[in-house]
Amino acid sequence: MNNIETVIQILRDNVKQLFREKRPVWIHRIHPASGPIPHKLIPRGPLKIWTWILVANPAPQQVQTGRACRQMKRKIAIGFEGSANKIGVGIVTSDGTILANPRHTYITPPGHGFLPRETAHHHLDHVLPLVKSALETSQLTPEDIDCICYTKGPGMGAPLQVSAIVVRVLSQLWKKPIVGVNHCVAHIEMGRVVTGADDPVVLYVSGGNTQVIAYSEGRYRIFGETIDIAVGNCLDRFARVLNLSNDPSPGYNIEQLAKKGNNFIDLPYAVKGMDVSFSGILSYIETTAEEKLKNNECTPADLCYSLQETLFAMLVEITERAMAHCDKKDVLIVGGVGCN
Repeated sequence: MNNIETVIQILRDNVKQLFREKRPVWIHRIHPASGPIPHKLIPRGPLKIWTWILVANPAPQQVQTGRACRQMKRKIAIGFEGSANKIGVGIVTSDGTILANPRHTYITPPGHGFLPRETAHHHLDHVLPLVKSALETSQLTPEDIDCICYTKGPGMGAPLQVSAIVVRVLSQLWKKPIVGVNHCVAHIEMGRVVTGADDPVVLYVSGGNTQVIAYSEGRYRIFGETIDIAVGNCLDRFARVLNLSNDPSPGYNIEQLAKKGNNFIDLPYAVKGMDVSFSGILSYIETTAEEKLKNNECTPADLCYSLQETLFAMLVEITERAMAHCDKKDVLIVGGVGCN
């Protein structure tokens, strides 16, 4: 049994034990191996104007072979992301070059969400092929890796546990240091590396987070956020009302329907200072959608179009306020809903 197969066997045993005992998940008790942790600080210079939507697929020109990067003596990290229904294994260099980025998404039937237990089992089944695929695509071996990174949080406990166990075992087998990564900060730094944006106001929109963030006085600070549910969660839950497919994602299918909408329907607009609220909008459209569709007052496309336009107008308003307050000219859009 090779190293990776050993990881999977240990992983299966740990996940089974976790579910059997139904105990809390404490992923922060993973101690990094001794040794330096490679990092890169991006200097902050004159402002550049960028508007960027960060997508999952790297641009073709970003993909290089691991051998070339090793010859140039750049630090190489392998990272594991499993905070929600997607499990991914990426290999990148210290300058942001993407060497490999395979991933697999847990797709549930239309009208259903994804639960932690089933999602964790999905990640468990696919993490081994993804590790092998990442190493093969990058043309690297474990000896070429300088550190092992993983999403420490925030996210769903059981899926996060899968990545945490894999990383812990690989660190012991490969004798590599562990780097725990904050999910939110990673979104921002990925966007800055890819775009070259120096000091942007960040609109972070995903299934679990909705925040307007800017770097001020030595740290990232939240200038506005949702006071209830995230914008992605709002879109996903409305997709269940319309019984839309979850493949590739509910938000994507709402976007495709919204492009066909022509009739704008007034919905509650809830901006409260620098914060937004989406739960009332969701409750209203969930309550009225069936009746409006039954009476032929609108189409599903009209509902998707109206919901998107209302939610995004609210986000644009608080983002513009943050730009004025911080005197910044850059906007960086990160997170899955940025694709919409």
